This record gives sequence, structure tokens and C-alpha cells, in this order.
Amino acid sequence: MAIRHLIAAGSLAAICSTANVAAEPAKPSGGNSVPGTFSSPTGLAYDPSGGLYVTEWSANRVTRIDSTGVRRLVTDEVHSPSGIVVRPDGTVYVASYSDGVVYRLRAEGRPEEFVRKLRTPAGLSVGRDGQLLIADRGLNQILRADASGSTQVLAEGLPTPVGVVEFADGTLVVSNFAGGVVEVRPNGTQRILTKLLGAPAVGIVADGADAVLVPDYAGTSVWRVTRGGEATVLVQDLESPVAMARSTNGSELAVGSWGDGSVRRYRFGAAR
Repeated sequence: MAIRHLIAAGSLAAICSTANVAAEPAKPSGGNSVPGTFSSPTGLAYDPSGGLYVTEWSANRVTRIDSTGVRRLVTDEVHSPSGIVVRPDGTVYVASYSDGVVYRLRAEGRPEEFVRKLRTPAGLSVGRDGQLLIADRGLNQILRADASGSTQVLAEGLPTPVGVVEFADGTLVVSNFAGGVVEVRPNGTQRILTKLLGAPAVGIVADGADAVLVPDYAGTSVWRVTRGGEATVLVQDLESPVAMARSTNGSELAVGSWGDGSVRRYRFGAAR
């Protein structure tokens, strides 16, 4: 398995490379911190207007930062908020890890139960059909929720899943806090892509048609993992990164770290 170290946080300098790897992925630049600190940022999500939502686990709080940098409280009524996702129509969903519920936020920020009777829902994402995907660490399952909140199990028997991405062919790639990054094919077949990360975290996002970006809570890096199993360190010098989101046009990556309560923004040269 080939590994490359590309950049340190806030730097464009390549620091290490090996020869037996595929084409080099785009390098994000910047690493500018959003002003202020956050209380255990666990989930991040961009909305269609460029606003960035942050779940603050230890404060039971969801915050939004608009495109000009203004920060406001959305709600403080969700216990241990973990994953968060915004649908294309602007609807916001947030998981309560401790209550076993996924909430839908009303326009004024008031949470209403959308999916209940979960164990410990962690990461949320939107699947290829536009429906909500839920990684439930306690159930060791990936679930899909339809418009009414009814759920269907897509994958089970996973080692502590906390984040999920679905590709156009129906394949899931799952970050498992204690068990590496796993691919789940539509027929249910599971395959470990890499176990190099110490604790793959909630904020897994797609990077093109054949790779994901995954923060490593047990380390200091964001990794790029291809569906072929190639693992690359893309961003370094973070403090226990957990949360991550990609902007709707793909040009910006936000990373939230538990260690120092920071949220950093990185830029890609072109949308991917």
C-alpha cells in the first residue's frame, strides 16, 4: 500500500513522495482558522448559500457561520450533537449521539424528531437518491431514512461506523472509529480499504468519483483514501481532527479539530 505525505496545514510545500503511486491529488491551500474557538466541533456542513454549520458536542449547540464570517447560534436544544448535513433545499438534519435521535431543524432552529430509536447516531450524509444516510456507531449499522423518517438498514456488522459516503454506483465507504475505512458494495460485500488511520472520524467526504477524505481523530491529519486502497496524507498539523465538510461547489474544505476547538478552511484550485 502506497503512502504519500503532501502538505502541512497552511503550507503548499510537498514534504514527501513515493514513486509507485497514481496521479497526485489536488493540494488544498490555506488552513485559515475561523475566528474564535468551538466546543468540541464534531460535525460540519455547508448550505447552498455558502454558510457553514458547526455542531459543538460539549456545548449542546449548533452554530452557523455565514459567508461573511458572522457567527450565530442556531440551536442549543440538541444533546451531544454529532453529524450534521444540509440537503440541497436547505433542510438541516443533526444527530443527537446521546439521545439516539436525528432531528430536522425548523427555519427558526427548533429541532423536531425525524428519526428515533437509534443507538448512537454519529455521521450523516445525503445519498445518491437524495435520502438521508446515518452511521450508527452503537448499532454497527448504516441506515437510510426516507422522507417520512422510516429507516432501512443498508449495511451492518461494521466495526463502530461513524461516517458514510455513497457513490453513484451505490457503493458505500464508511469510516469506522475502531476499524479503519471500509467499502461496502451494493451486494453487501465489505472490504477494508485501509487501516492506517488510528481512529477514522465523523467527517468523511467524497473526493471525486473514486476517493474519500477522512480525518483521523487519533492523529493530526486528514487522509485521502481511494477505492483502490491507496492512502495519502493530505493535510497535517491538526489536533485530533473529527469534523469535515466540502462546499457545494467543491472548492473549499472545512476541518474541525477537537484538540484545540478550531475550524480551518482550505481551498482547492478547482472544483472536483
